[in-house]
Amino acid sequence: MAERLSRRIVIIGRNGQLARELAELAWPDDLHPHFLGRGEINLFDADDIRAQLESLRPVAIINTAAYTAVDKAETERVLATLLNAEVPALLGQVTARLRIPHLHLSTDYVFAGIRDSPYREDDAVAPTSIYGQSKRAGEMALLAATTPTLILRSAGLFGRHGHNMLKTVLTLARGIQPIRMVTDQISTPTPAADLAVTLQEMAIDMIDGRALPRILHMAGQPAVSWYSFTAAILGVLHESGRTQLPDLLPARLVDLGRPAPRPRYSALDCSLAASLGYTVPDWQATLPGLMAQLGQGRIAA
Repeated sequence: MAERLSRRIVIIGRNGQLARELAELAWPDDLHPHFLGRGEINLFDADDIRAQLESLRPVAIINTAAYTAVDKAETERVLATLLNAEVPALLGQVTARLRIPHLHLSTDYVFAGIRDSPYREDDAVAPTSIYGQSKRAGEMALLAATTPTLILRSAGLFGRHGHNMLKTVLTLARGIQPIRMVTDQISTPTPAADLAVTLQEMAIDMIDGRALPRILHMAGQPAVSWYSFTAAILGVLHESGRTQLPDLLPARLVDLGRPAPRPRYSALDCSLAASLGYTVPDWQATLPGLMAQLGQGRIAA
């Protein structure tokens, strides 16, 4: 009965890091999160998307689904464009017809990364990879929407679920081979759990009628290279009593020979979101507790 009387907020995606964190949050009694994963909605079928959403009559939509394989996107442009541009555009049309808020996740990869200071929401975009270009195309489609729309840019999600940099480093740290990480790619790694809390707050605010900017940045602070982020993880392991740790070696992006270009510096300035009352996560403060949970085996795959 409670679910039938409550309002629905539809969350596109079920198995990604962010969706799984949203599923574990406590929601208001009158707001029921309804997740649509691959088994419930066909994102390759526009008619199915329209039918599903219009039958559910949600009070808002959060889209966490995306094509995120940065390197594979270089040879899978059509698929990346479909999931990152065409699906968001269609969701924008549906939310406009239903007259409900639409929250969409985007990325720091929409920036060229050629500067040395954090990017603000109104800075010029110039994505260099197919992935970044597809995400920017999705942003452009939503910026033209007539319904309340929030494009939330973040970066480098890590946490308890799925594949992410933290879990990759922890796996490598169990071996004896040196770990090579780039010193010349600067980003703002973001705890997925913290981002989920903020995304929930923003969704509830928009449902309640709060007007938010069309684009906001929300990412972990401070800015850091992936080399230094890895060093911080190894430092926490050392402080917890791990004395046998592999060496950490510096590398350059160009040395790795990855198919997709990466922005050299794509740190996100989150001061606008902070001025609106939203908490900007501190990845350094989050790391020890999260790693302690990992050590106790409470992290899902």
